Amino acid sequence: MNKRYVPILLLGLASAFAGRACAADLDIEDRSLIIPNVRIASDIVGTSPVPSVPRSSHAIEFGVSAARGSDTQHLGPSQSAINIGGQTFAPTQDVRSEFDFRLFELAYRFREVFRGPGIGVEALVGLGYAQLGLTATGATQRATERLNSGGFLFGVGGLWRITPNSSLQVRGTGFVLGGRDDVTNAYHFDLQFARTLGSHAAVRAGYSVWEVRSDRESGSVSSPIRLRFSGPMLGLDLMF
Repeated sequence: MNKRYVPILLLGLASAFAGRACAADLDIEDRSLIIPNVRIASDIVGTSPVPSVPRSSHAIEFGVSAARGSDTQHLGPSQSAINIGGQTFAPTQDVRSEFDFRLFELAYRFREVFRGPGIGVEALVGLGYAQLGLTATGATQRATERLNSGGFLFGVGGLWRITPNSSLQVRGTGFVLGGRDDVTNAYHFDLQFARTLGSHAAVRAGYSVWEVRSDRESGSVSSPIRLRFSGPMLGLDLMF
């Protein structure tokens, strides 16, 4: 290699590394959302005349959760730029981010409800698919990006059957090993009160807390994404 090209090559590598190292996280937080959720479950071992009442069971469960919100991130003079959707948002300015997130879950669910106190535990394992749409708006720029990825799903939970038709439920669920340049992982924790509606349906109301991340591939110039949101959760269960 001609020696006169060495400084140019080194300068190019340094610039590329600096661009990645200096990219700030796109940090979004919205704590005022209403989060809808739907679950459909079907027993695979045994049957019950009233599937809507929590009981010991083995089931396949499909669920979908959705959230839409926004946040504004301030970039001060000493902060790094945000790289998103092929656009670079340099300091000093406010960057407003709007997001639309969905998580689809398909899992095997084991539930054991103990007779007497009506207390139960459950565990889930399966697959998930996450979708995240982002729009970032600065002083003079606008960028959009859509992330999609599949991964593994796991969860644990518990319940207290207060009456035959009502229960208090808690569940923590994680989606992991998604695409590094897409949605890498997502976690949510739900605390909810459930009430049966007939033999095959129930409604739930409670509170849900979420964190979603996209860590990005090594060498990517795009900013890592950290999304946190929470708020009242409204759910519908269909059970067969």
